[in-house]
Amino acid sequence: LEAVSGYKNIFADTNEEAVQLTTQTLEWNPNNVHALLSRAIANDRLGKHDLFLQDVRRILEVDPSNFTAEQLAIRAHAFASTAQPDRALEDASRCIRRNPNVAHAYVVGAIVSEQKKDVPSLLQFTTRAIELDPQNAYAYRLRAHGHWLQGEIEAGIQDATSALQWESHPYAHFVRAILHYSSKQFDRAFEDLGYAIRMSPWSGHYWGRRALWECLRGNFQKAI
Repeated sequence: LEAVSGYKNIFADTNEEAVQLTTQTLEWNPNNVHALLSRAIANDRLGKHDLFLQDVRRILEVDPSNFTAEQLAIRAHAFASTAQPDRALEDASRCIRRNPNVAHAYVVGAIVSEQKKDVPSLLQFTTRAIELDPQNAYAYRLRAHGHWLQGEIEAGIQDATSALQWESHPYAHFVRAILHYSSKQFDRAFEDLGYAIRMSPWSGHYWGRRALWECLRGNFQKAI
């Protein structure tokens, strides 16, 4: 996997390896915002939310006066991750004014739109991000969620599948599971939900969905 979607300098086979590689990078340069966000995202996927927030807050402490457009997008992501949507959009907008071709800035716009439940803007931002970076798994995941919210089943399945083509991620499996279930493809739904649970076994949300579906199938013992 790529430790940060859109950046080509850090590669890892697992989230654990991503944490190890970025930690080594940060030993040489503690203010490397690319590495900080990489490690934050990897820790978030490992269920280590405290460590995720620790690195996100460190990004916000770095002096932004000499930030490139890409680094502004990273700080925007950090603001979005700490529930500061207005500041996130401010940095994302500054990034786009400097360089309108930074896909990550539009991903941040989509994250904030998702937080505000603004589905049309979510779809607009993610579509632009994908135009700029057709391998941006994060953007595909977000757009799949937008399609789900709009009841656009086939489009959502296609985007979730595209996201998984570029990066294995539990939420992409979860969204695709919901979409398969909505289209009565129950075996595929349970298969994707199983992948999501195996990848993120601490997620009560995923287990709760499985329990609900087992109850609906009459499998009350499995639901328990």
